[in-house]
Amino acid sequence: MKKILSWILALALCVSLAPTVLAISGDEWDEDDVPYPVEGGNIYFDLETGTVTGSDEAVTSANIPEEINGVKVKRIGANAFDLRLELTHVTVPSGVTEIADYAFEYCEELTSISLPSGLTRVGQNAFRDCESLETLVLPDSVTYIGSNFLKGAGVKSFTIPRGVTAIENSTFAYSEVTNVTIPDTVKTIKGSAFMHCNGLTSISIPGSVTSLEDNIFFRCASLRDIYFDGTEGEWTALAGDGQRLFDAYQGDVDLSKVTVHFSGKGNVPSDPSDPADTPEPSNPSGPSSPSDVQPGGSSPAAVSFTDVSAKAYYADAVKWAVEKEVTNGTSKTTFSPGKDCTRAEIVTFLWRAKGQPEPTTTVNPFTDVKASSFAYKAILWAVEEGITTGTGKNTFNPNGVCTRGEAVTFLWRAAKKPAASGSVAFTDVSTGAFYSNAVKWAVEEKITTGVTSTTFAPKKNCTRGDIVTFLWRNLGK
Repeated sequence: MKKILSWILALALCVSLAPTVLAISGDEWDEDDVPYPVEGGNIYFDLETGTVTGSDEAVTSANIPEEINGVKVKRIGANAFDLRLELTHVTVPSGVTEIADYAFEYCEELTSISLPSGLTRVGQNAFRDCESLETLVLPDSVTYIGSNFLKGAGVKSFTIPRGVTAIENSTFAYSEVTNVTIPDTVKTIKGSAFMHCNGLTSISIPGSVTSLEDNIFFRCASLRDIYFDGTEGEWTALAGDGQRLFDAYQGDVDLSKVTVHFSGKGNVPSDPSDPADTPEPSNPSGPSSPSDVQPGGSSPAAVSFTDVSAKAYYADAVKWAVEKEVTNGTSKTTFSPGKDCTRAEIVTFLWRAKGQPEPTTTVNPFTDVKASSFAYKAILWAVEEGITTGTGKNTFNPNGVCTRGEAVTFLWRAAKKPAASGSVAFTDVSTGAFYSNAVKWAVEEKITTGVTSTTFAPKKNCTRGDIVTFLWRNLGK
């Protein structure tokens, strides 16, 4: 008995002297990995592979640098931020090409993530159960999206990057999406791609698709309309009678409730001239998460869009923008708040918000702006008002994606460049940057609060949700 007690006491002593082990997530984490401090704790970095391998349990925000100890960051490893329940914002730097499997799984408080151009791969379950993440925009450089990557996430509207040519097996399975935009670069939609997407009521399939595999819409109980950009004969060649798309196992799905529309007449915009409904260019700079996330209040009118939550920071702004005819939805039921805006679109939104004043000149200084463009008058007006001078000799780059830095600069110039007191508190806004004074003014006028308390993300793409919020705070409140 004495020997047993001695062993127990010795064991208890060893346990009491053992070092405290931090709760570090990450399947690729190793004790030799280098810690890097972020808000709330550390992330961990493998110098040999350039991979962020793990993170401390208490991390609340991670602004990941392009280099750690002189080594470029290339990957976000498997489970690197898994179960980080306090994490709200992440900035992924330029140079990262992969978000590995389960990287942000169960980050329940994650509201925004900034992703770089050049990202090519997003692994399976990467954002699973990120229930507070309402908007996720992937850059067009992405070519692969893994299965269940949005399962249980808060994202309702999603645009597939133009780099994707095949929607993989179960990519959107069990997700909460109600609207998915498929680009005309997609050729194949693989099996179970939208399985159990119970909120999906309609979907548009481009004519570029040449292969539809079985069970794509398995157990999609609410799906009522499929809009196919092709002929009925082409659809029949692809899908037959459609049964196998819904249930290839039993083949007894009642398709009487599902209507297939041909010749691409599905997403009829509520305003044909609305720039949000014009074709979007390839995204050169990598879109990311919503900005200026703060309570937007209840907005019953905005909730008529299935992808605009009443609690979204942009809810009241969307209501205002529609009422003032600044912009309409991208369909009868969707606003697409996470969709990137082009320079032409944002200048047009600003022009409409100002009452659509007629330009006094008919001289067009830009060779890349046609008189038939929806933005023609808006751009001429913007030049007259000193809001823009273009991007180069005789060019405006109307289809170029507009950044947050450019957007607030347009607003500042439209306000006649008012001086702002104080200094910019954002670490990513240098004093000499062209948007520095504009950001300072926008903060002072409460047009923006940044994406975090210390960052503005001026090079991040400006989304529809962002710009209507900026305009509403500037001109509508």
